[in-house]
Amino acid sequence: MEEIPLIDGIKEVLISLNKMGYKMGVLTSNNKKNVDDFLKHYEMRNLFEFIYAEKNVFGKDKAINKMMKIEKLDKIIYVGDETRDIEACKKIEVPIISVGWGFNTSVNLKKYNPNYFIEDPKELLEIAETLV
Repeated sequence: MEEIPLIDGIKEVLISLNKMGYKMGVLTSNNKKNVDDFLKHYEMRNLFEFIYAEKNVFGKDKAINKMMKIEKLDKIIYVGDETRDIEACKKIEVPIISVGWGFNTSVNLKKYNPNYFIEDPKELLEIAETLV
C-alpha cells in the first residue's frame, strides 16, 4: 500500500474538506488494515472518522446503507471510481461524485450518469462549496 502514489492534489483537497467540516469515511472492499496503513503512510488518517470494510462486492447498496446506519449518517454524498458505485447509489438514492482517476474509465463512468463527474480532485471542493 505504501508504494501506491497519491493522486496529485488529493491530500490538499481532503484537508480542505475536513476544515470545511465534512465528516469523511472510507467504504472499501479492500482490507481495512491496508487502507489504514495507506492513510497513515501519507499522514491522512486523521482526516477520516471511519474505515468500513465490506467484502460483499455485489451488494454495495446494502453496504452503504449498513455503513450509514452504523455511523449514524442520514445524508451522505458518495465519491467512487466504479460503475457499480453509481448503480448502488442510484438504487438507494444517494448522490454520487464519480472520479475519472480510478478503476473504471471516464467514458464508461459517464455512461451511467452519476450526479457529478470530476477529473481533478480540486473539483471536489467546487462541489462541496455548493452543498454547504
